[in-house]
Amino acid sequence: MKEIVKNRQFWRTLMTLVIPIVSVPLSFFCAFVLKLPPMWVYFVICMDEFWKIPFVLRYYRSYDWIRNITR
Repeated sequence: MKEIVKNRQFWRTLMTLVIPIVSVPLSFFCAFVLKLPPMWVYFVICMDEFWKIPFVLRYYRSYDWIRNITR
């Protein structure tokens, strides 16, 4: 059960850090400062997945997400 909580905690932390700290300010900057068209602002909003890649790869390579289901 401890592994499940740790896995859930990683994803929750990642989502609460990337979205408000990176994605929202960058979208605001592109929309109101650079005055980009809505299609480009939408593209910037969707780019939050790319900001998560280094963290997810590091978590994936640590093998903390693997659980022994045969015990």
